[in-house]
Formats: sequence, structure tokens, C-alpha cells
Amino acid sequence: MARKFNSHNINKLLTRIVLLVTFLSLAYFAYLFTRDTEVNRTYLERIGTCGSGEEWCYAIWHKYLDDFRSAQQWSAVIGFGLPILFFGGKALINYIAPEQKNK
Repeated sequence: MARKFNSHNINKLLTRIVLLVTFLSLAYFAYLFTRDTEVNRTYLERIGTCGSGEEWCYAIWHKYLDDFRSAQQWSAVIGFGLPILFFGGKALINYIAPEQKNK
């Protein structure tokens, strides 16, 4: 006997997972956004200490700033894009193929 999946329970589970991931991503984005000026100040101070001919020093701090910007961008994309994609897709599926209610 095969187990039958209840689409309502799967939908509820996926909705909760999407909302949790969205909340965590937006919280991380807000944290990174508030640290932006501190990171820029640290970057400018450290670049100023790099001497002439020390390309490795410049490379380290450019990579530091690049990684920070990348984390900001990805957390924003996941935080804003995931719910739009999930709930928009759900609405589109419900519009194209509405659920059949049997009496």
C-alpha cells in the first residue's frame, strides 16, 4: 500500500520553510547594511597602510570588500526574490490549474 501525500501539508511545510529562509536572509541583509559604513571605513584605513609594491596587501583588502558586497547582494536576492518566486509561482499555478473541490 503506497503512502498518499497530502498536498495541503506539503504546501504548508514549504510555505513555512520559505518564510523562515526569507526572514533569516533579510535579517542578515539588515545586519550587513548597518555595518556598511564600518566596513568601508576599515577598508579605507587598511588600504592606506599598504605600502608601495605590496600588491598582496591591496588584493587582500579588495577581496574583503568584494566578499562583503557579495554577501549583501545574495542575502538581498534571496530575501526579496525567494518569496516573490515562490508565492508568485503558487499564484500562477492556482490561476492556470485551480484546485478541484469535490463534494
